Amino acid sequence: MSDIASAPSGRFLKIADVITETSLSRATIYRLVAKGEFPAPIRVSAQRVAWVEEAVQGWKVQQASEASNLASWGYPRGYQAQAMTEKQPFSRELEMQSNSSRGIQFSLNR
Repeated sequence: MSDIASAPSGRFLKIADVITETSLSRATIYRLVAKGEFPAPIRVSAQRVAWVEEAVQGWKVQQASEASNLASWGYPRGYQAQAMTEKQPFSRELEMQSNSSRGIQFSLNR
């Protein structure tokens, strides 16, 4: 009886269900599982594994929580102000174009 009491509640999800639930690809799910960043599947028969629905839902809640700590365009809070003041990468290109129209030549060695 102890096995039943410790068994997870909820449904078992097939990989297709997990893909639909998370919008991740199959390869990404297995890559995250290998890195320990996504719930591992459990063996439900000799040739089938499944994910516990509660574990997948918990991962989704964790991802949403972490995403709320990011600014709307992907920078951590407090970093947005710094990023906004930095010169954008394309502004140097525009600056070079305007200078070259004045007859100033640039040579970039990368």
